[in-house]
Amino acid sequence: VGVYLWDIAHTKNVSKAKAYVAPQGTRGLYQKDEVMIWTDGKIYRSLIDNNAYTPEARAVGWEVVE
Repeated sequence: VGVYLWDIAHTKNVSKAKAYVAPQGTRGLYQKDEVMIWTDGKIYRSLIDNNAYTPEARAVGWEVVE
């Protein structure tokens, strides 16, 4: 996760996955194929665009990266 001048940026590169950052309104929503590290230590990939939910709140929006 990078924080740029105007927005939060996530990555699709699994080797650069960072800890989950909660979206702030419409800023920082996870887009399809962007990855993050959840509190269980696993890397998750978003399956949908504009994903505002956590893997706990809406598991169908995420998949564990093997």
